[in-house]
Amino acid sequence: MLTHLLSDTELRHRMSAAAFAVTDGLGASRAIRAIMAEEATAPRAAITLRQAASEDSEMLWLWRNDPVTRRASRTTEAISWTVHERWLASVTSSPDRHLLIAEADGLLIGTVKFDRRQTEPGTYEISINVRPDSRGSGVGRAVLSTACAEFAATQGAGRI
Repeated sequence: MLTHLLSDTELRHRMSAAAFAVTDGLGASRAIRAIMAEEATAPRAAITLRQAASEDSEMLWLWRNDPVTRRASRTTEAISWTVHERWLASVTSSPDRHLLIAEADGLLIGTVKFDRRQTEPGTYEISINVRPDSRGSGVGRAVLSTACAEFAATQGAGRI
């Protein structure tokens, strides 16, 4: 049957015209929307947040140097270990900076950082990084939503 279909151009054209007559060509888009809706409503593990600590340093450094992360960062060059260690010490010791680690089911899934903007009181700039192998799963949206709600409740941030 397949060899016949491959060799019969007229039959393929008639089959294509018949299919076109009964469809609108938007099936793939509908399928994607249905999958995304199912993903959005699927039960997820509860996301918990905690302050970053020195024992997170290596994981943070690896995630920060991930090529996708570097392309989306202000500085696109790889970060040396020494520079990273100074940065982490600075972030974790500053009352104006809050680096949170997001976890779900015991797995580290991302980071969210809130930096107080000195020029705009009550305003924070936010940065997010999702574990490279979790990207595209919708976890970033869940981490960001959880972090913003928790941060606003605990820090009283006016604007993020």
